Amino acid sequence: MQKILLLLFAFCILLLLLRFGQFYTSRKPLPDQKEITFITTITQAKPKANRIYYTVLYAKHQITLQASSSQQFDFGTRIKVSGKIKAMRAENANRVWYLVEFPKMEKVKDPGMFTRLANTVRGRITATFEKTLPPVSAALLTGIVFGQKASMPKQFENSLAKTGVLHVIAASGMNVSLVAGGILWLVSQFLKRQVAVGVAIASIGFYAVLAGLQPSIVRAALMGSIAFAATLLGRQYTVLFALFLTGFCMLLFDPMLISDLGFQLSFLATLGIVVIQPLVFGKQQKGIVAMIKADLAITFSAQITTVPLLLSAFSSYGLLSLLTNALVLWTVPIILLGGMIIGVTSLIIPFFASILLYLLYPLLLFFEYIVSILGRLPVVVSLEALPWQISIGYYCILLAVILVKRKRAQLGLQ
Repeated sequence: MQKILLLLFAFCILLLLLRFGQFYTSRKPLPDQKEITFITTITQAKPKANRIYYTVLYAKHQITLQASSSQQFDFGTRIKVSGKIKAMRAENANRVWYLVEFPKMEKVKDPGMFTRLANTVRGRITATFEKTLPPVSAALLTGIVFGQKASMPKQFENSLAKTGVLHVIAASGMNVSLVAGGILWLVSQFLKRQVAVGVAIASIGFYAVLAGLQPSIVRAALMGSIAFAATLLGRQYTVLFALFLTGFCMLLFDPMLISDLGFQLSFLATLGIVVIQPLVFGKQQKGIVAMIKADLAITFSAQITTVPLLLSAFSSYGLLSLLTNALVLWTVPIILLGGMIIGVTSLIIPFFASILLYLLYPLLLFFEYIVSILGRLPVVVSLEALPWQISIGYYCILLAVILVKRKRAQLGLQ
């Protein structure tokens, strides 16, 4: 069985290498400082000050469109773009990205009914959050529920990054578990379990669109769908297998994800939790102390696999990240569940939803104060740039430690 799995793994790696080769050899650089016209689809929108920055794809390249706040388009809208394209070079990297400033944009086609419904639902829920709560609290709640940080004040976002809790505003497996689990429980009260599982899988897809199809939520949605499909087929669900299958499918479909920081952090953090947490924490225990230890183990496991990426991307790492996570991580499931319930309520009874938000406000305020206070402390490791050789060496050592720990665990040694 192990030989078959190794052969399958080798085949998948070979297939990915062929896909990468085909994709990147056929991708040509776009002309710099030239007028360009193309039709594309809005994949992301980030409001900032009086601007909106749209992310679109064209000719196998990711392009940023800088537009005025009056040029608003929903996620999934097909548009025609005309403007001068500029080749930009990212700081501390050789990667080139493309920018079109204030292009002429015309709507070609509205989003599909499914995407349009998701945009409407998200808009009404976030409007209730923003109307009731102060800006930072509303942005924090929106980030935890939908994984979007477009409205997040820059200073608070920097504090989240410095204290190592930026991951809480990225929709992930916890979001998917709560959505699908809640739908499954509710529908299974009235219909057969097979039908309830099908509805739960559909709800995962709808929530992924609600969250803007970010790499982290797509990864979690695919893993969740595989888990529910496995229950329908009566198969044993292996998280590690599902993680690699999900990563394989995503990269096969879109090779550009290999250079996407969100995808890299999401995949490696999940891998760390799946592989390292059992070695650090062992079997699940009960009690408040055990819960705190579990939170710390999850945080440690996720961060130990992502430290090189964080240093490369942000040139800094907060040494107080474990302390900050220990202080605030327990509030995230409560805020997430409460935010989802209030979000659904806002679609039916907006006034009652606003009242419920005040009950959630103390937790949001606690989270905000802890992050803001610890974010001011100068306990940060800074680097100009992390050499790739060090990153590779780090992961080789980490892999060796994991293999030794697993071997000792199998032999019953401490």
